[in-house]
Amino acid sequence: MEKNHHTFDLVSYAVTHAAVDEPDKRFLERFLSILDTHTSSPDINVTMIESMMNTSHSTLFRKMKRLTGRSPQDIVADYRVTRGMHFLREGFNVSESAYKSGFSNPKYFKTCFLKKYGILPSKYKKMIADGLSNVELAGESK
Repeated sequence: MEKNHHTFDLVSYAVTHAAVDEPDKRFLERFLSILDTHTSSPDINVTMIESMMNTSHSTLFRKMKRLTGRSPQDIVADYRVTRGMHFLREGFNVSESAYKSGFSNPKYFKTCFLKKYGILPSKYKKMIADGLSNVELAGESK
Protein backbone atom coordinates (compact mmCIF):
# COMPACT_ATOMS: atom_id res chain seq x y z
CA MET A 1 0.00 0.00 0.00
CA GLU A 2 1.37 3.40 -0.96
CA LYS A 3 1.62 5.73 2.02
CA ASN A 4 -0.07 8.92 0.91
CA HIS A 5 -1.10 9.74 4.46
CA HIS A 6 2.34 11.04 5.42
CA THR A 7 2.66 11.25 9.20
CA PHE A 8 -0.82 9.82 9.74
CA ASP A 9 0.32 6.26 10.36
CA LEU A 10 -2.58 4.60 12.12
CA VAL A 11 -1.19 1.11 11.58
CA SER A 12 2.11 1.87 13.32
CA TYR A 13 0.26 3.62 16.14
CA ALA A 14 -2.00 0.62 16.68
CA VAL A 15 0.86 -1.87 16.44
CA THR A 16 2.78 -0.05 19.17
CA HIS A 17 -0.25 0.49 21.43
CA ALA A 18 -2.20 -2.78 21.14
CA ALA A 19 -1.76 -6.42 20.31
CA VAL A 20 -2.41 -6.28 16.55
CA ASP A 21 -2.44 -9.45 14.52
CA GLU A 22 -2.15 -9.62 10.74
CA PRO A 23 -5.93 -9.49 10.03
CA ASP A 24 -6.26 -6.41 12.26
CA LYS A 25 -3.32 -4.78 10.50
CA ARG A 26 -4.98 -5.44 7.12
CA PHE A 27 -8.24 -4.02 8.50
CA LEU A 28 -6.50 -0.77 9.50
CA GLU A 29 -4.67 -0.59 6.18
CA ARG A 30 -7.98 -1.03 4.33
CA PHE A 31 -9.55 1.76 6.41
CA LEU A 32 -6.67 4.12 5.56
CA SER A 33 -6.68 3.07 1.93
CA ILE A 34 -10.31 4.12 1.65
CA LEU A 35 -9.50 7.48 3.27
CA ASP A 36 -6.53 7.97 0.93
CA THR A 37 -8.62 7.17 -2.13
CA HIS A 38 -11.46 9.49 -1.15
CA THR A 39 -9.46 12.16 0.66
CA SER A 40 -10.83 15.12 -1.30
CA SER A 41 -14.46 14.02 -1.10
CA PRO A 42 -16.50 15.81 1.56
CA ASP A 43 -19.07 13.04 1.13
CA ILE A 44 -16.85 10.30 2.58
CA ASN A 45 -18.06 9.47 6.05
CA VAL A 46 -18.06 6.55 8.44
CA THR A 47 -21.28 5.11 6.97
CA MET A 48 -19.69 5.01 3.50
CA ILE A 49 -16.50 3.48 4.91
CA GLU A 50 -18.55 0.79 6.67
CA SER A 51 -20.23 -0.03 3.38
CA MET A 52 -16.92 -0.13 1.47
CA MET A 53 -15.41 -2.37 4.15
CA ASN A 54 -18.53 -4.53 4.25
CA THR A 55 -18.79 -4.19 8.02
CA SER A 56 -21.41 -2.97 10.46
CA HIS A 57 -21.28 0.29 12.38
CA SER A 58 -20.85 -1.48 15.70
CA THR A 59 -18.10 -3.76 14.39
CA LEU A 60 -16.14 -0.87 12.89
CA PHE A 61 -16.54 1.21 16.04
CA ARG A 62 -15.53 -1.62 18.39
CA LYS A 63 -12.57 -2.65 16.29
CA MET A 64 -11.20 0.86 15.82
CA LYS A 65 -11.64 1.66 19.53
CA ARG A 66 -9.87 -1.57 20.47
CA LEU A 67 -7.00 -1.07 18.03
CA THR A 68 -6.49 2.70 18.28
CA GLY A 69 -8.44 3.91 21.29
CA ARG A 70 -10.36 6.28 19.00
CA SER A 71 -13.70 6.28 17.22
CA PRO A 72 -13.82 6.05 13.42
CA GLN A 73 -15.34 9.57 13.30
CA ASP A 74 -12.41 10.99 15.27
CA ILE A 75 -9.94 9.24 13.00
CA VAL A 76 -11.59 10.58 9.83
CA ALA A 77 -11.65 14.14 11.21
CA ASP A 78 -8.03 13.93 12.38
CA TYR A 79 -6.97 12.43 9.06
CA ARG A 80 -8.54 15.32 7.14
CA VAL A 81 -6.83 17.96 9.28
CA THR A 82 -3.49 16.16 8.93
CA ARG A 83 -3.91 16.01 5.14
CA GLY A 84 -4.80 19.71 5.12
CA MET A 85 -1.57 20.51 6.91
CA HIS A 86 0.39 18.61 4.29
CA PHE A 87 -1.39 20.44 1.47
CA LEU A 88 -0.39 23.72 3.13
CA ARG A 89 3.22 22.49 3.16
CA GLU A 90 2.94 21.63 -0.53
CA GLY A 91 2.08 25.25 -1.33
CA PHE A 92 -1.72 25.25 -1.47
CA ASN A 93 -3.59 28.12 0.16
CA VAL A 94 -5.92 27.56 3.13
CA SER A 95 -9.13 27.19 1.10
CA GLU A 96 -7.51 24.85 -1.42
CA SER A 97 -6.06 22.76 1.42
CA ALA A 98 -9.46 22.57 3.08
CA TYR A 99 -11.24 21.39 -0.08
CA LYS A 100 -8.46 18.99 -1.09
CA SER A 101 -8.59 17.34 2.33
CA GLY A 102 -12.35 16.82 2.19
CA PHE A 103 -13.72 19.80 4.09
CA SER A 104 -16.73 21.42 2.45
CA ASN A 105 -16.20 24.59 4.45
CA PRO A 106 -12.78 26.30 4.86
CA LYS A 107 -13.99 27.97 8.05
CA TYR A 108 -14.61 24.58 9.65
CA PHE A 109 -11.17 23.44 8.47
CA LYS A 110 -9.66 26.47 10.23
CA THR A 111 -11.53 25.59 13.43
CA CYS A 112 -10.38 21.96 13.34
CA PHE A 113 -6.80 22.92 12.45
CA LEU A 114 -6.64 25.38 15.35
CA LYS A 115 -8.03 22.78 17.74
CA LYS A 116 -5.50 20.12 16.67
CA TYR A 117 -2.36 22.23 16.18
CA GLY A 118 -2.98 25.32 18.31
CA ILE A 119 -2.39 27.69 15.40
CA LEU A 120 -4.52 29.02 12.54
CA PRO A 121 -3.70 27.50 9.15
CA SER A 122 -3.02 30.98 7.75
CA LYS A 123 -0.39 31.57 10.44
CA TYR A 124 1.10 28.15 9.74
CA LYS A 125 1.18 29.01 6.03
CA LYS A 126 3.03 32.24 6.91
CA MET A 127 5.53 30.23 9.00
CA ILE A 128 6.17 28.08 5.93
CA ALA A 129 6.69 31.18 3.78
CA ASP A 130 9.11 32.52 6.39
CA GLY A 131 11.12 29.30 6.24
CA LEU A 132 9.92 27.93 9.57
CA SER A 133 8.06 24.91 8.13
CA ASN A 134 9.98 22.36 10.18
CA VAL A 135 8.68 23.74 13.48
CA GLU A 136 6.82 20.97 15.28
CA LEU A 137 3.20 21.85 15.94
CA ALA A 138 1.34 20.94 19.13
CA GLY A 139 -0.79 18.08 17.73
CA GLU A 140 1.66 16.84 15.13
CA SER A 141 2.86 13.27 15.39
CA LYS A 142 6.19 12.22 13.98
